[in-house]
Order: sequence, then C-alpha cells, then structure tokens
Amino acid sequence: MGSPRLDNRFSKTRSDHLSERAEDYVEAIADLAGANESGGCRVGALAAMLEVSHVTVVQALVRLESRGLVRRKLRGPVFLTPAGRRMAERSHGRHAIVLEFLLWLGVGRKAAERDAEGLEHHVSEETLTRMRIAMHRSASVGPAVDKSGRERVEGGHATRASDALRAAVKQSSRAPGRR
Repeated sequence: MGSPRLDNRFSKTRSDHLSERAEDYVEAIADLAGANESGGCRVGALAAMLEVSHVTVVQALVRLESRGLVRRKLRGPVFLTPAGRRMAERSHGRHAIVLEFLLWLGVGRKAAERDAEGLEHHVSEETLTRMRIAMHRSASVGPAVDKSGRERVEGGHATRASDALRAAVKQSSRAPGRR
C-alpha cells in the first residue's frame, strides 16, 4: 500500500478534518453567546453565521452534544459546556497566532483572515510555537514586507521575507544553551 510515514501524515489530516467542524461550531457558538446576555445562542443565528441550513446546524449540535461540548433544549438556546468553552478558547488562540503570523509576513488582512481560518485547524503545536518565537525574536526588526506585500527596503536594498523568516526559524531552533 504505502509507507507508514505517508499513512501517518494523511491520517493526521483526516483526523484534523473531523475536529475542524466541531471547532468551527464551538467558536461560532462562543462568539454568538458572547454577544447575548443569556450566554447562549439560537440555532437560526448559528445557521446564518456559518451560512448553512437549520437542519445542518441541528445535526451538528446532536454530534457536539454527544461529545459533551454543548447542551441544548428543544427550541431553546445552545450553550457551551466547560469542555466546549475550552475547545473554543483553544481554537480562538490558535487562530490569533496564525493570523498574527500571516500579518507579520505581510499577507493582506482579508487573505490572512481567510487563510488563518483554515490553517488554525491543521497546524501543530510545534509549528505554533515556532511562529510565536519567530515573531518575538524579530519584533525589533518587524516583517520583511509591508502591509501591501512589498519588500521593505533598508539601506538601499530589499529585505527578502523568506530570508528573514528562514533566519528567524533557524535561530529559534537552536538549543537555549548554545547561542
């Protein structure tokens, strides 16, 4: 069939796709609930936000309820359980890091928002850590491109974003005692 290495890579992606929908739903519920005094959200508002049908939301909520992520009553608001809140907070945090990193690279806000929404579900904790380290270590220098994606010019020559990122990642991968 295939090598175990490839199978593992693809099985991780399949697993990520399974949790992606749950994460999207709990994030959306948290966002809607935060804007609502009751702390819950309505199925119709969730359907509108996610641009899916009412039936699709109800089916997803049944799965989320069986996983202990939400609680709901027939024709009533949907509430996150403590486990659902933790998942939403974790997903929001991942999204924020990926978005900040893409903006740091010089990706435009609209594209960065769209891309971060997909990437947040698939990037590993190790990669998130490396993103934070790269941004932190080069905070005094800033990104190698401006907000429009053009290379920044310093001292009469362009600074390449890929070179800056490669240097930051290389520096961040060194062991702490070996600098």
